[in-house]
Amino acid sequence: MHININLYCVTLKRDDLSYEEQVERACEGGADAVQLRDSDLPAKEIISLGKTLKNICHEKKVLFIVNDRPDLAVAIDCDGVHLGQDDISVEYARKILGPGKIIGCSTSSLGQALEAVREGANYVSVGPVFKTPIKPGKEAHGVDLIRIVKNRVKVPVIAIGGINQDNVQDVVQSGADGIAVVRAVCGADDIKKSAQQLKQKILNLKKEMVFNKV
Repeated sequence: MHININLYCVTLKRDDLSYEEQVERACEGGADAVQLRDSDLPAKEIISLGKTLKNICHEKKVLFIVNDRPDLAVAIDCDGVHLGQDDISVEYARKILGPGKIIGCSTSSLGQALEAVREGANYVSVGPVFKTPIKPGKEAHGVDLIRIVKNRVKVPVIAIGGINQDNVQDVVQSGADGIAVVRAVCGADDIKKSAQQLKQKILNLKKEMVFNKV
């Protein structure tokens, strides 16, 4: 399954903006994938909300992913699920979802990334690259881990953790196929504009890398 993700936006719980508003603006700004992440919502609400968000994403040809729960991904019939290290394994998630859905997995070491790919993950996220309040207490691994994982796996590597316009250059130049962000887009004052600017920067950096190789 070929996946092409440059900008991967993860929702953020906000008092001033609903998930529907966040997702719509992120899609308008050029997100390639959107993940609904809210561990506090009951399953029934996630299913109802997820179906609405899926429709918003699919109107814009954007992938819609649910966090943690392959059973809810089936109920929503979204594009796939993103798993953490404490969630159900990629292998069992595949049995639930079947072959046609995307499974991503959070990894913070080469060993975790290799295991996720061995079990059938379609992409791995690597991080946190930089310190982030979204994952307090988690060690920042820097960009070297991106290079290490990228050299060993055949699936897309999505970098995550404290990435923004100021540091995205180092991340892309380290070989990340895509960038996942929470605060830099869904936490921004102007979500659409932030997504547009970050996506354009990612694309420009990738073009420069290709040009420099020629």
